[in-house]
Amino acid sequence: MVAAALWLISAGIIGWSMHWFRHQPYSLTEALIHQPHGRVSGVLRNIVLRNTLAICFFVLPIITAFIVKLPFHDRLTRLKATLLLSGFALVGVLGLIFSKQVNLELEFTGGTVMNRGLTSGSGILGVQPDVLPYDCRMVLTLLILAAFSGFVLFLLSVSKIQRPHWKGKAAFTWSSTFAMFGPFTLAYIVLLVTRTNIFDRYLIPLIFVAAVGLLRLYEERVSGRLPSLTVALILMFGAFGVSELHDLYARDRAVLAITNEVLSTGVTRSEIRAGFEYDAWTELENSHYVNEPRLMVPAGAYKIHPMQQGLSPACESWFSDLMPSLNIHYALAYDQSTCYEPSSFAPVSFRAWLPSHNRTLYVQRVP
Repeated sequence: MVAAALWLISAGIIGWSMHWFRHQPYSLTEALIHQPHGRVSGVLRNIVLRNTLAICFFVLPIITAFIVKLPFHDRLTRLKATLLLSGFALVGVLGLIFSKQVNLELEFTGGTVMNRGLTSGSGILGVQPDVLPYDCRMVLTLLILAAFSGFVLFLLSVSKIQRPHWKGKAAFTWSSTFAMFGPFTLAYIVLLVTRTNIFDRYLIPLIFVAAVGLLRLYEERVSGRLPSLTVALILMFGAFGVSELHDLYARDRAVLAITNEVLSTGVTRSEIRAGFEYDAWTELENSHYVNEPRLMVPAGAYKIHPMQQGLSPACESWFSDLMPSLNIHYALAYDQSTCYEPSSFAPVSFRAWLPSHNRTLYVQRVP
C-alpha cells in the first residue's frame, strides 16, 4: 500500500509539474503521444531497428564477454558460430567490393559517433570530414551485428553453460531488477518511439538499463568477473569519446578565434553565422528567446519571418527560422566550396585527434 501510494503521489507531482511548465513563458511543449513517422513500418525502421543497433554498439564491450564464454566444446555450438562468422565475413567482403552500390553502415541520428562525431549538426557550412572512413564504419556495423548474433547464440546455448560455484542466489535478484527498471523502461520506450526527432543521447537511460541486465545475466550464468577483452574495449570506447570531445572543444576554440577576428573589424555578432550554439546565443541576446514554432506562451511569441534576401535556400542552415534577428553578412564554412563568396579574412586551422587531423574554418561573405 505504501509503495502504491508513493507511485500515485509521484505521478501527481509529475503531472502538476508538466502543467506548470507548460504555462511558463517561452517553454516548449510537445504532444504526449503522437505518430510522427507515419506507418508502423516507419517506426520499426527509423526508431526501433536503428536505435536497437545503436544500443548494441554502446554495450558492445559487455556483449563480447558472453561471446568469449560460448561453450565451444559443444560441436553444435562451434558449427553455428562458424556459420555465423562465415556469413558476416562474406557480407563484409561483398560490401567492400560493391561499396558504391550498397550502403551497409550503421546510421546514427545526425551522423554522430561514427560518422562526423560530436561536431556534426552545428550548421557550419561545407563538408565536414568523417571521423571514420566508410570501410571502417561498415566493418564495425558487421561486428555489431555479429556480436548481437553471438549473444543470441549464447542465449540458445545457455543450458550448456554452468557458472562455477554458482548457488543461484544474488543480492540483486531478477524480480528486484524488473521492479526497479521495468515500468520506467516501458514508459520511456513508448515516449521514445512517438517523438519527432530522436538523438542518440536519448538512448542513455536505455543503455544503462541494458548494461544492468546484461551484467546481471553474466554474473548469474558465467562469472562474477568480466574478461580482459571487455576491459580493453571499454578503454577503447573511452579513448574514442575523449578524442571526440577534444575535437569538439578544438573546433569551438577555432570558431571563437575566427569570429573574434571578424568582430574586431566592426562587424556585429548578428551579422555572423557561426553554428547553432554561437547563433543561438546571439538570438538570445537580441530577442531573449529562440523563435520556435512550439512556443505557446506568451501568445504570438512565434513569428514567421521571410528568408533574408541574398541567401540561397541551398546554403541555409537548418536552424535559420529559429533566429530571425540575424542579418547574415558572413558565414563560417569547413571549405570554400559553398555558394557564398570568399572573404578577406584569413582561415583558422585547428588540430583534431581523430581524422582528418588538420582541419580549417573559413569565413565566407554573403553577397
